[in-house]
Parts: sequence; C-alpha cells; structure tokens
Amino acid sequence: KGRPSPTTPVAETTEDTSNEPAAQE
Repeated sequence: KGRPSPTTPVAETTEDTSNEPAAQE
C-alpha cells in the first residue's frame, strides 16, 4: 500500500498511525 504523507489528516492515515506516529499529531 502507498503510504500517505505524514501531513495527511489522521483520519486518512488510520492504518499508518502505527508507522507514522507524527500523523497522530
């Protein structure tokens, strides 16, 4: 899966939050 940018809203990165902790902020 292509990862969204860290700037993407957390709602869009629900699956990536584990790999992208910055997305939660």
